[in-house]
Amino acid sequence: MQQYARQPRVLVIQDISLIGRCSSLTALPVLSCAGINVTLLPTALLSTHTGGFPSPFRRILTDDMQCILDKWSPLPVSFDAIYVGYLASEDQFAVVERVLERFLEKDTQLYVDPVMGDHGRRYSGCTPRLTEGFLSLARRAHVIFPNRTEANLLLGCASEAGEDTP
Repeated sequence: MQQYARQPRVLVIQDISLIGRCSSLTALPVLSCAGINVTLLPTALLSTHTGGFPSPFRRILTDDMQCILDKWSPLPVSFDAIYVGYLASEDQFAVVERVLERFLEKDTQLYVDPVMGDHGRRYSGCTPRLTEGFLSLARRAHVIFPNRTEANLLLGCASEAGEDTP
């Protein structure tokens, strides 16, 4: 009988942006093509991404995230990595903390993409409390993926509007 290698499992905590080449619509297919079994915990449903369109429709899914976690908690599910991206409100850090308490094990990697801004500007909805929450998560992460603007926000450094992301 042929044995197959176990597929790595990654939990992606991120929004679903309906227009824009970003968020879970790019992360899920890339990870899946790499042979990774991907699970999504959506944080928000956005009509567009928040970086270049005026006032996107925004459905924040904090309550839904809580309900999904309640359904997952008794299941024998584990993840090799947890990837945290766009969070739609400060309240979602409490949900992420629940996720980490339940699923972050000794060998589980924590990856944080502190989605807060680009080109020297904060995204709409990015508050100082959101930055503080991402800073706290970044301190626990194995790897973080900030762009230059996000790194400046995490470090408390000034960014110039229009600054290119390397």
